[in-house]
Amino acid sequence: MNGKEGTVVGSAVNNRIGIQLQGEKRQVSIKIFNLRYQEGPGYNQRTLYLKIVEKAQAEIELLSIELQKQIRITGNKHVETANARVCVGRALWLSNKPPETDQAVDEFQAAVLFMKQREPTHHSLAVFEKTRDMAQASAALFRTTGTLSAWPYWKPPTVRWEDKNEMMELFGELLAMEGKEKVGTITASTM
Repeated sequence: MNGKEGTVVGSAVNNRIGIQLQGEKRQVSIKIFNLRYQEGPGYNQRTLYLKIVEKAQAEIELLSIELQKQIRITGNKHVETANARVCVGRALWLSNKPPETDQAVDEFQAAVLFMKQREPTHHSLAVFEKTRDMAQASAALFRTTGTLSAWPYWKPPTVRWEDKNEMMELFGELLAMEGKEKVGTITASTM
């Protein structure tokens, strides 16, 4: 059934889901792991990723507005303002982009400093510090040339057959560079 399209018609049971195949009268039960989500013509994994990024940006904007409201209501010197800063920081950090990750570290640091000065025994202080430290480690990854994301080896989501095709192309190129196109395996020296 590779390459066939269909519509979900049932709920998931035992890691399988009912699918109505397009152009056919029959319904089938497919393992969820074997499905590839497609929203419509012209949509691919990159398009879906960009939609997720767009939603993340909207969340960052919404949480930033909430932070500004909180500052107006209680000022900068309040536990709820520190919590709002951490929420903005998390959204920024999860955007997987260098400037946003640096901004996230700044938000976490501001929350930690406030908590140390005003609420040093508050239970959230340790959580804020741990989150800040993790974000700083992620930000450090961007200092490595060629890193696209705060998460190592990030790329848009793919399905297994796309990964296999990409690896086969890479192996073919490696073998061709060594003049061993007919060989079925790659040795450590070729790598």
